[in-house]
Amino acid sequence: MADPNNGNDAQRALKLCAEMEREMGELYRDLATMHEGDEELSRLWAKTAREEDNHARQFELALLYDEKLGTVLVTAEKAKALVGVAQEMRRRLAESPPDPVKALRTVVELEQRFADFHMTTVTTFGTPGLRKLFEAMMAADREHASALRSALDARL
Repeated sequence: MADPNNGNDAQRALKLCAEMEREMGELYRDLATMHEGDEELSRLWAKTAREEDNHARQFELALLYDEKLGTVLVTAEKAKALVGVAQEMRRRLAESPPDPVKALRTVVELEQRFADFHMTTVTTFGTPGLRKLFEAMMAADREHASALRSALDARL
């Protein structure tokens, strides 16, 4: 756990969480380009990229509420490691563009690995109102992992 008395570590962790989400957005944009000939899949990749961008903005917004967040439950080191995972995945996909089924399998696995990295799970909230704000922002985004799994199932 990040020490709540060490604001720099908590802030660094949140900034790295935002960076991880931006990397995931870029990964989905890469996939949209790779599969632009498959209109339905390309649209799904682009939609998911926008959702990841929204997640990044939520972490950035959290930094503005720093004093009301409570304890940041993720360490900067763990967040940094996951940024590296996302960057490595982008590199691997660029080197060897996957077919749609392999790409979907890969991202479903990644989404499962990163499932705990949303504002509602990486911090406690100092006020119920702030928690509700972030829960409301996340509600519309929760379905993208399910949409990716559904797209994979439809192609198997």
